[in-house]
Amino acid sequence: MTLRQLKTITRSMIDVDRARRDVPQVEPVPYKLCKVTSASAISGQDKRWLYTVKEATIGAASPYTPGLSVNAPSYSALSVSELTNGSSAVTYAYGIVKANIPAGFFAVQIPLNTFVLCVPWWKDDGTGIYLIVNTQAIDGVC
Repeated sequence: MTLRQLKTITRSMIDVDRARRDVPQVEPVPYKLCKVTSASAISGQDKRWLYTVKEATIGAASPYTPGLSVNAPSYSALSVSELTNGSSAVTYAYGIVKANIPAGFFAVQIPLNTFVLCVPWWKDDGTGIYLIVNTQAIDGVC
């Protein structure tokens, strides 16, 4: 049984239980604070990267310093704002028209060591991947 099939069955069970009790419920989403540790360009795509992230923590006292969890596992992740940056796209993240970007500026990857919020998602084959919730930056020299 694939992860996608298991997820479908689980959601169906939740829906049946919700209908039985007639109580509105919200399915919890397990967000993770992560740190970007590497990025590699996705072949054939314009300004899209496959990221490696590790689970992060926040210090318990002021100044609440972020860091990596002890023995933090690594996860593969994609940026939500880069998903529309395909090989034939005319816009970057959230509709920035490529032709309107001033000379010397360009869409950039999420810098390494940046802390990001990630949410789990599923690929077509049922395997998992994290999605980074962010806005793609445009950078350059005036």
